[in-house]
Amino acid sequence: MKTPLIFFLAILTIHITNAQKWDSVGNGITGGSSSPSVLALATYNGELYAGGRFDSAGGKPASNIARWDGTKWLNVGTGANSWVYALTVYNGKLYAAGVFDSTGGVLTCGIACWDGAKWDSAATRNTLIAYPSALMVYNGSLYVGGNTNVAVLNGTNWNVLGNGFNDFVNSLGGYNSTVFAGGIFDETSVSSIVVNYISQWNGSNWTQVGSGMNEPDGYVYSFLTWNGKLYVGGEFTTAGGINSYGIASWDGSNWDSVGTSIYPYVYAMTTFKGNLIAAGAGGFNQIEQWDGTKWDSLGAGITSGFDVNALAVYNGEVYAGGTFTGAGNIAVNNIARWCDTCAIVNSTAYINENTNYFSFYPNPASTEINIVLHRSMDGTVTLTNVLGQDVFSTTITGNSGEVKKLDISGLPQGVYMLKIESNGQVVTKKVLKI
Repeated sequence: MKTPLIFFLAILTIHITNAQKWDSVGNGITGGSSSPSVLALATYNGELYAGGRFDSAGGKPASNIARWDGTKWLNVGTGANSWVYALTVYNGKLYAAGVFDSTGGVLTCGIACWDGAKWDSAATRNTLIAYPSALMVYNGSLYVGGNTNVAVLNGTNWNVLGNGFNDFVNSLGGYNSTVFAGGIFDETSVSSIVVNYISQWNGSNWTQVGSGMNEPDGYVYSFLTWNGKLYVGGEFTTAGGINSYGIASWDGSNWDSVGTSIYPYVYAMTTFKGNLIAAGAGGFNQIEQWDGTKWDSLGAGITSGFDVNALAVYNGEVYAGGTFTGAGNIAVNNIARWCDTCAIVNSTAYINENTNYFSFYPNPASTEINIVLHRSMDGTVTLTNVLGQDVFSTTITGNSGEVKKLDISGLPQGVYMLKIESNGQVVTKKVLKI
């Protein structure tokens, strides 16, 4: 039995007013061998750049990266030959990190830079950062994080910080002149210090940040320094032993909750008009704002889809990118903008669905993945490797509460995207095979 859809009819208007609302970004981001998604956003040279997994932006060819000039989508040279996970600006150039090995026809080995006209390499095969997925500029230096390590750019060379961790680094942050790393690791690599998914660099070694996040699976995906504290987002339920669902703050000595946390998962944060904006999956409309005292909504938020992976502020508006098809009461394609004074001409009907269809464990996984169904499901599950190739596919059917096991023992170690298509929806998550 398929999960029924719940429809909400929006009243159509024909007059023009100005109000806070969600709006589309042209025709959005579409296409690709896997389900299209925006994974990173950054502003550069007066334009908004979007990276991820897609082959079209605004209906025009765009290979995993595109730029929005405020009115239309444009390509970024010939783009990247595989997924782009992170974007940042450093020394007058836009840097991109991901699982690509070529951008604009130039061999780039997962880290590339764009000067507004052409692509250039920012890494070699000796960079020692496999699968780079996080970038950060802090105190005048550029940092990259990836498979177990963090490195800093020194001239034209990358210097690895210490011996790294026992698993993947997903995110980087800076606070009180200290570099922080977050991810799905729970120990340092050599001395096996238990850090529980977050660690700080003391100039010589990676050390604990209090007692870190909850075991197991308290993964960290985002950082933001705001109002004198370091805010941390992820898939945890406690920080330093304090209940903090998806988001917590660190003041240099202690962990604290952020109000009555409303998110199971926080994947991205930014600031807008003095407030902290947090977004992710499974929470109230998947995007909210925190004024230091209470949480408040951004309109109806993301109304049809699965997750928000990236946030940015461009031309005085909040842009959200991810895997979704509805924002407010309009249809969008994986990217939307929240504006204070948008002209409202009309509205359309939209679908609001409960998207909490399943959860899965463990991650990382070595022999099997267990998928826990939270709704009746009738669909397919696919694993895609970093080259965009489908390496595993099967049907998945069952009722709420059932656990489905996927045998992955025959797959090589590496990063995969788990995609489940069911009930007219698509959701993808990153999985590490060890």
